[in-house]
Amino acid sequence: MPLVVLYKLFPAHLLARQAHCKGQWVSLVNILSNREVVRELLQKDATVENVLHELGKIMSDTAYREQMLAAYDDVRTVFAEKHASERVADMIVGMAGWMR
Repeated sequence: MPLVVLYKLFPAHLLARQAHCKGQWVSLVNILSNREVVRELLQKDATVENVLHELGKIMSDTAYREQMLAAYDDVRTVFAEKHASERVADMIVGMAGWMR
């Protein structure tokens, strides 16, 4: 399902996230894809105008929506053959910047 991700954090929580999380993304599909599959509107970008713009794009731009759905399928394909514990371990290793 196409979506838009919104996060507005209390400034202290934002600083803690930046200090402890090395990843560029906050949404799971973007983390797993290591690219922006879904638009992430964070902090000052999480405005009504930006949300409406992105939702309008999802609803009116068929190619944009299909690209998002295809990326979901790619993630599903990559992780379909692994058990849940292996998938979580891979995500943790990747987010921590370790080699497995």
